Amino acid sequence: MTCALQTHARKYQIPIDTLNFGFRMTKMEGEDDVLEGPEDGIYVNGLFLDGARWDRKNMFLATSMPGKTLTC
Repeated sequence: MTCALQTHARKYQIPIDTLNFGFRMTKMEGEDDVLEGPEDGIYVNGLFLDGARWDRKNMFLATSMPGKTLTC
């Protein structure tokens, strides 16, 4: 992810230490759904959550299910 910051900083001539990440969830289910990369930024697949889970139906973070480890 550091590479994404470096690429953005160089492209727009912005100091890298002034950048941070913003996230937007998509409805894509996996790598096969990606037809082309975003103009700026990166797609992340396989995010691990601690103490929460991603509710795909309602598109928000929800309370984790006791005793279950899931990948989003």
